[in-house]
Amino acid sequence: MNALEIYNRFRQRMKQYGDQELIGLFNKEVGKPGWGTARACYLAAIHAEWTARGFDYSLVGDSQGLSFRHKVRLVDGVIKRVGYGIR
Repeated sequence: MNALEIYNRFRQRMKQYGDQELIGLFNKEVGKPGWGTARACYLAAIHAEWTARGFDYSLVGDSQGLSFRHKVRLVDGVIKRVGYGIR
């Protein structure tokens, strides 16, 4: 299976998840070391799904990618870093 096929499988699966499930997927990746094709496809699929849903993720990324330094929460369609004014 090539990278595009892996990415597409992740995208199809993530389309079925609720918003909070997507946030949970992101948070499980925070602070994890290592990189590989499957992980790159997985993280790109999270990014693409956030974009497709219209989330404002400007605190943790841009159109080029996401930062996995901080766990996040979704508040009214806006991604907020945990520990930065969110209870």
